Amino acid sequence: MTASLADIAERYAHLVLAIGQHDASYVDACYGPSAWQADAAAARLPFDEESARLYDAVSPRHARAG
Repeated sequence: MTASLADIAERYAHLVLAIGQHDASYVDACYGPSAWQADAAAARLPFDEESARLYDAVSPRHARAG
């Protein structure tokens, strides 16, 4: 199944908010549902794992995405 552009955009927004938990200046504004920010705070992962997820989301064809 192929994800829609809206699905990809939402996943990316969630990942960016997750990275923003580690760097307060990374996200300057969020216009999505406020629950997304709360979810990111509640599900905080180690920075390396969240960085890898973000990279995989924007570059799904790189070698690590396997």
